[in-house]
Order: sequence, then structure tokens, then C-alpha cells
Amino acid sequence: VLAEWPKGEQLCQKIAALSSRVSEMGSRAWKDSVVEAALVKEGDQLMAEALRAVLAGQEEVHSKLPKVGKRSSGSKRKHQTSPAYLRKAQEMRMALRLASYIREGRKAGWLITRRMKIKGMSIKLPGLLADGEGLGMRGWREYASLLEERAKGLRSELHTDLRQQMKKQRAGRGVRLTKMMEPASEEGGGREGAALTNAQRKSRDGAVDSAVIREEADEAGGPPNVRAATSGEEVKTSTLEYLKQWMGWGRSFWFHSPDGVSPDQPMGGVLWPESGGHSIYQDSEQGREFRKRLVGGCLTAEDTSTIPECFHRMLKHLERKKAVGGELITEEDYSEAGLLQPITRQKWMQFWARARAGKRGGESELHATLIKAAVKKVFMQTGPDGKSK
Repeated sequence: VLAEWPKGEQLCQKIAALSSRVSEMGSRAWKDSVVEAALVKEGDQLMAEALRAVLAGQEEVHSKLPKVGKRSSGSKRKHQTSPAYLRKAQEMRMALRLASYIREGRKAGWLITRRMKIKGMSIKLPGLLADGEGLGMRGWREYASLLEERAKGLRSELHTDLRQQMKKQRAGRGVRLTKMMEPASEEGGGREGAALTNAQRKSRDGAVDSAVIREEADEAGGPPNVRAATSGEEVKTSTLEYLKQWMGWGRSFWFHSPDGVSPDQPMGGVLWPESGGHSIYQDSEQGREFRKRLVGGCLTAEDTSTIPECFHRMLKHLERKKAVGGELITEEDYSEAGLLQPITRQKWMQFWARARAGKRGGESELHATLIKAAVKKVFMQTGPDGKSK
């Protein structure tokens, strides 16, 4: 706004000078009534000038904004940021504020001063004979009624467009919900409908249609052969094999042998074996006992000798955590902090409202888009006129 208003820098300098002068004078500025009146008058003048500057700058900036375009969620509509809208909104607020002062029974002299300050801010108010001089409380109360009527009319002007827009949105809500649940196609449809169609196996997933399969090259060192996928299972198998190769499936590690030395032959293929390899790696009673000793800080010298020395400094970080006093942390410590407690339905709904949709499901084939579609409520009823709502 200041960039669009040439006198902006001068106004800022005036405001800074007044602030510095008041700070230097300190409490002396308010002990002398003449000095106080002069400072208040100068401050009111600067406030009115600043308001006119802001409105003028907004008018200039607003005229350069695009007339159409999307707006982000939660942002104001374009007409709500226009200078005309802001003037009406401020006029409505000031009229209601002055009316409330009158209803509170403020003194006539104070009301006259307040009304003149509001008019000095270039705000239009209903006319008042002799600016209220000699007007009794009955006359002020009648003026308060005029102010309230004026504010009511301004409120209607401010929100008429918004109400019409909301009415139009409500009228098309049923159509949008129905369209949302339809399968995605060239004619339209929504993500919820597409997710429901995939879950019911009515059509092949779009990800399969665009997937490719890489096969071994015809020549050693040559590029792999690429072809289109024919089924979802083929995509899963091909992706799993690629990830196994990329993440080193079949390589040998220290936990593949009981003494902590990597075997010479390739290992892998079985996760958490019931026998063979290091105890820390086994899915057996012996392996569970070893891991219990590890987290409890009870490893013996023999246990530690089977783990490569480079990992010894990490063992203490795998032990159970302790409180400041040295006692072990238990479930009760989390319960007292409000954790491990059942959540309410409202929190559950809020969780799924914040969850991001459009993600592919895992092994359960359940994903956020399907949940969002399941919790939506669609009501269809017929009114007295026979029309569906």
C-alpha cells in the first residue's frame, strides 16, 4: 500500500516523530491538560490521515488484482478485500459502537467528542441537529436507534452476495455428492467412486494400466527389456524382485553366523529364522532370551564377544529407558501423561479428516480415500412439492 501511495514515507515520519516526542516527555505529557489536548489532537489527525492513506492505497492495489481466479481454502473472497467493502464494514462497526456508547448512558459531552472523532476518520454517520449540542438523553436514544438501523442496512448490503452464493452451493450439493461417488470416467466422477470401484474389483486399477515390467537383457551388460504389465500380481512380483536386488537381498551380514562374523556364502531368504545365525537374529526362545538380556542391560561378557566390536558403543542405547531417579519407565508413566487412552469419536473423525487421500493401499488394500468415502453421509428426501433434495 505504501508503495502505491507517494506520501507514505512522509506519514511514517510524522507518526515516528510524534511517538518519539511523547516518549521523551514521559508522564509530563499527561500532567499538563493543554499539552495533553494538543498531543491527542495531533494523534487523531494522524490517525485520520493514515486511514485515508490505507484506503487510497487499497483502491490502487485492488484495481490491479485479477478479476477471476481460484482462491485458497480459508482465504477471503475478493469482494471482501475491496476498499468499498472495507469502508462499509468499518462504517457498520463504528455505528454499532457509538450506539452501544449511547445505550450505556455515557455523558453527552463525551458522546459529542466521540462522534466528531469518528466523522474525522471520513466515516459517514446519520445527521444530528447541532452535532448533539443541547440534546437530551431521549434524543440520544433516538439517535442510537438510527445508528442501529443504519448498521442493519449495511450488514444486509455486505452479506447479500455471500448468502446468494451459499444458497447456490446448497442447491447443487446433492448433485456433487452423487457425482463424487460415481466411478472416474471421461464424463467425470470422483476419487471416492474410483476407490470404491477398485475395492469391489469392478475394474482394473489404473496403476496397473500404466505399469511396466523389466526383464533380463538379451545380452550380458545390455539394457533390460521393458514391456507393459498384464496384471496386478505381475506388478507386485516385479516390484518386490527389484526392491530385493536394490536393498541387497542375499548379502551376508554378521548376524548370519553365531560368532558374529559374516559368512562367505550369500545368505538371506528367511527373516527371523527359528534356528541358525546369531541369537539376536533368531525367532526362538533362545533369541528372545538374548534380546531380553540386551534391553535389560544384562549381557554377559560371552554375549558381547559374539557382537562385532564396532557395535559395542551402541548397546547401551538399546537398553530400556530410565527416569531421572533411575527407575525403569513403565506403562503407568505414559498413562499419567494422557497416552494409551481410548480416543473419542470426534478425535477419530478429525484424524481421518486430516489424512491425505489418493495414496495406494497396503497389504490390507484399505486406504484413506476409501475411508473418506465410507464416512460421508448422503441424505435423499422428497419435499412437499415432490422434488428430491
